[in-house]
Amino acid sequence: MVALDEVLAAQRAGLRRTLDELAGTVRITARVQAGQLRRREVIVARLRRAFLQQQAARERYLWPAVRRRVADGDRLARDANRRRGEIEELLILLRWHDERSPAQNEIGDRLIGRMAEHLDLEAGLLETLAVTLSLGQSERLGEAVSRASRFGPIRPHPAVPRPPWLIAALARPLGWLDRLTEAVEGSPYAD
Repeated sequence: MVALDEVLAAQRAGLRRTLDELAGTVRITARVQAGQLRRREVIVARLRRAFLQQQAARERYLWPAVRRRVADGDRLARDANRRRGEIEELLILLRWHDERSPAQNEIGDRLIGRMAEHLDLEAGLLETLAVTLSLGQSERLGEAVSRASRFGPIRPHPAVPRPPWLIAALARPLGWLDRLTEAVEGSPYAD
């Protein structure tokens, strides 16, 4: 079994690599090439998928533990959930704005900044949680988060109500729906 802090560190490292990759993509201008746009689209789709899957797992397993074990945990978990919602909104804007619009640059910059800030704040909060767990608890929670991350939603669902218990309950069915939709419409990763 892998301890919680190792699972979360690996997930954060993957997101940070993808953020760096997005930051390194071409800026949207009138002369941008279709291949460059496609590469950016694939990176954003990968980032969206990884972030949303991980956040669904956190809502189901980590935030309840934070609420119970960390001082002022309820407020901290609500703040993390609010930041996640802001990032989801930016991901939606990126998806629905015209791919050649210069607004893509501003939205992308905001997304990179917000997500990096969210990952830093989350890392500190989850380090605080980790010290309250025994090795066995940490391993069980790490396994649960790792398993749940594979089945969570892979697309934003802004119309889903935000009570934590409802988000946790709907994560797996929304994940199945997202995968079905992707199978029918085609994957954003296909080249």
